[in-house]
Amino acid sequence: MASAPSLDETLVNYRDVMSIAERGALPLLLETFLYALYMVLMFYLLYRRRVDRKTTPRLPAFMLIVTLAMFALFSLYWAVDVYLLWAAVYRYLPRQSTIREDTFLDGIWISWSAPYFLQQISLFGMIVLGDIISLWRAYVIYNRRQWLFILSIGIGVVESGLYILILVEYLAEELPHFARGFYDFSESSNTAAIMAAGLVTGCAQIFATSLITYRAWVYWRDVREFSRQNQVRHGIAMLVVVIETGVVYLALLFWYGAVVIFAGYASLAVTLVFYYATPLIAMYPPLVVVLVATRRSILERSIDAKTAILSSNVRFATNAGTQEERSRTYSPHLSSHSADDSELRQGGTRWLEVSFGPSIELDSPASIRDSEGASRSDGQSVTLEKPRRALLTSSSVVSF
Repeated sequence: MASAPSLDETLVNYRDVMSIAERGALPLLLETFLYALYMVLMFYLLYRRRVDRKTTPRLPAFMLIVTLAMFALFSLYWAVDVYLLWAAVYRYLPRQSTIREDTFLDGIWISWSAPYFLQQISLFGMIVLGDIISLWRAYVIYNRRQWLFILSIGIGVVESGLYILILVEYLAEELPHFARGFYDFSESSNTAAIMAAGLVTGCAQIFATSLITYRAWVYWRDVREFSRQNQVRHGIAMLVVVIETGVVYLALLFWYGAVVIFAGYASLAVTLVFYYATPLIAMYPPLVVVLVATRRSILERSIDAKTAILSSNVRFATNAGTQEERSRTYSPHLSSHSADDSELRQGGTRWLEVSFGPSIELDSPASIRDSEGASRSDGQSVTLEKPRRALLTSSSVVSF
């Protein structure tokens, strides 16, 4: 007959249970909620892309791939967090507290495993892709200038190389059969590599945000006018412009870095920042992409509207002279009224010019008049009246 389990085998340490709840279960609920919002955002992007494919300019395939890649990376990150919570619970179950080599992660003692390394890969990948989206927005708003394109590619390559170096150094520290020389190098250069990668990320975001913010400041009057014409509330327009500039995303990255660097590694602040800041970092750039893809980008549409107005003004000013020359060439009726025409133009009256090709005359069917527009009575007296017809010439409408 099996003996009853002892008290030590059935009871679980209260402190361990509270640690799992505070540093794993409750933060994961918040992360799962943000992940659900992220999923809705992606479904909305794909739905609007399909519904508006004939009426709205399509999002570039490259940017769609980057956006979906960020969602896939965060899905991997969230799945690893779920696994780590399960591992922590399993670790503190009765009869599972065997002594083994562990690593302190998020305030919980768990064994080192490949999922944690995959989580680091997904985190670094999301940061790099977020910078790519920010630089792409600056590139588009500044009319796709070549120097900005080359600079953005250079920043992306350097940043990716630094994060790859950090991941290789992590491998060198954990794998026992890794090259000894590189292991020594990783121990001495790990901190420098992390600082360099963070510096490049911060500079890239500051650069992109500064360019977009300057553009928003220059066109702010046009943004307000565009919002008024399209009946967009001022507060909503301000919020959308702030989101597009990336100021909030930049502040979020700095907050994330400051907590990780200056807070204690085992502190609750560091544990929580991974659960709420990481999903926000993953969601923010795709949110900007959704605004652009669904034609809700107030900043870009305001700039486009202003550019279109300037282009049309230049085009109409150029055609004004040619229109006058055509009216002189094709309108035999306009010469007889040139004096009245010049007086009206000097008085500030603007004429509507409509071109119909050859001269056309439309007689009024109200009464039959002679060619001079006069009515003759039986006494052969002539009474001048207002003409009952309008002359539609080749390039103007003349009325009296």
